[in-house]
Amino acid sequence: MAFGNGVFRDQATGVLMLACGFQRGGEIVRRLALGAVPDTLLKRRVIRACGLLGDTQFVPWLIELMNDDVLARMAGESFTLISGADLAARPGVQAAARRAIGAE
Repeated sequence: MAFGNGVFRDQATGVLMLACGFQRGGEIVRRLALGAVPDTLLKRRVIRACGLLGDTQFVPWLIELMNDDVLARMAGESFTLISGADLAARPGVQAAARRAIGAE
């Protein structure tokens, strides 16, 4: 189910990441990522899977994705799941977010 296109694929991916170990989870994330290059929705799924897996090997990639306007929020959430750091509480993050959406 996690590798399919069904309506429960995101939930299945999440359960799979929570149930497997780092080694198997890393293999699954890499397998998902192979098809995610041109597909933003699938890339979001891979980013979320990284956060749920909790493996720190993905932190540098997530930090890099925080520069992407489309994927920054999802990457930040996954980074927070792994590290426990509350990025929204950092000085300047909320102001930057308001500027990004044109609310300031």
